[in-house]
Amino acid sequence: MPTSHYYVPQFVTVLIAALLIIGSSFSTQINAADGIVAVVNDNVILQSELEAQIDQIIAEMGSRGATPPPREVLIPQLLNRQIVQMIQLQIADRTGIEVSDEALNHTLKNIAERNGMTLKGLKDAVTGDGLSFRTFREDIRTEMVITNLRQRDVINRISVSPREIDVFLARQETLGDGGRDYHLRHIMLTLPEGASAKQARGAEQRGAALISELNEGANFAQLAIDHSDGQNALQGGDLGPRQLGTLPDLFADAASKLQPGQHSELLPSSTGLHILYVESIEEGERHMLAQR
Repeated sequence: MPTSHYYVPQFVTVLIAALLIIGSSFSTQINAADGIVAVVNDNVILQSELEAQIDQIIAEMGSRGATPPPREVLIPQLLNRQIVQMIQLQIADRTGIEVSDEALNHTLKNIAERNGMTLKGLKDAVTGDGLSFRTFREDIRTEMVITNLRQRDVINRISVSPREIDVFLARQETLGDGGRDYHLRHIMLTLPEGASAKQARGAEQRGAALISELNEGANFAQLAIDHSDGQNALQGGDLGPRQLGTLPDLFADAASKLQPGQHSELLPSSTGLHILYVESIEEGERHMLAQR
């Protein structure tokens, strides 16, 4: 399945999603009679829509050779994702964020080129996976709208002092990443705020079991699909290519010590436990410009 790589760092995504939900008149209802599984302001999510999303995810995972988790695991993950997405689209609509057909076609062309295809080849690949190209096209439009919304929200909040710039540049030198792009995967085991000692021990035991499986050669992406609580779980925990200086300190310090194919130990944070995996390390644009 061709990739689009509309990536937003998870720690930013989680924060924004939480803010959007808190700021909305949000409710969920289960209603088997009329097929409504969730109500979000003036919109609803139907059982048929949820089932279609599940079928699409299963098809996409199959095309990548991944084993989908049981439906009872997929249902809450996808429902949560659809609710957050619906809230974001409602806010985007209210703020006038739109994606024109011209911009969408340009993005589709770029996706095709990144996958070594023509636009027709992209369409054939999507339909060959048993998916609707029209649905794929509108999914990309939705991703573009939400990415624009997130970028606008984040940019509006940015206030960087000269000292913070100096600290940032010094940190990049300390990390010594040389402008390299680290393609990362991530497993997150969440802990509620004020978690009890029993809950913390349970998460540590789950994490230790996953580390053992990884040490024995288990596939990281599949473990992320099956066990991660992160927003990117269904994509095998894929965080995309990142430069170390753009990562939280916890992740940057861990990733800087890893080589492709290696994973970190358990990384505790205020939100839970994390495991990082380095898929690949490539020379980034900044490094290549410096070589010219």
